[in-house]
Amino acid sequence: MRHLSTTVSLALACACFAAGCGGSAPEKKKAAAESPAAVSPVDRLTGQWQGTFIVDEESVQGKLKPKQIEALRSMQVGMEFHPDGKLVLAGVNNGKPYESAALWELVSQDGDNVTIRSTEASGKTKEIVILFENDDAFVTPLKTEVANLGAMRFERLR
Repeated sequence: MRHLSTTVSLALACACFAAGCGGSAPEKKKAAAESPAAVSPVDRLTGQWQGTFIVDEESVQGKLKPKQIEALRSMQVGMEFHPDGKLVLAGVNNGKPYESAALWELVSQDGDNVTIRSTEASGKTKEIVILFENDDAFVTPLKTEVANLGAMRFERLR
């Protein structure tokens, strides 16, 4: 359980974003409507996001205990991406609030699929795949050596 908790916490810490800056939201949405490539990934990610865990029931059956699955379902994560590369992650895990800081940088973009690299204060890095559903929502798949856990779905707060 401790290994899974550490893995999930690390995955979530790497999947962080938010802090509004740059053009106004209507300007960004207009540019995105005209051409998705016209809005940079930095502008798309910049801001505050609230995430919830979507459990892949089929993949975790028999690999995780019911209590572990319920803990995943109850997770909530807030992320704040800053355009200067700062990343703040905050949430509640197993009833305990946490907050951590990291740095993020763009690795690649292919349409609505963006990959970033997150670097924690400890120096540990991880690449995170972000799949935009629209300008105000994205998912990031979470897989561990134990199972395909599912994904975190994030919605823009501002």
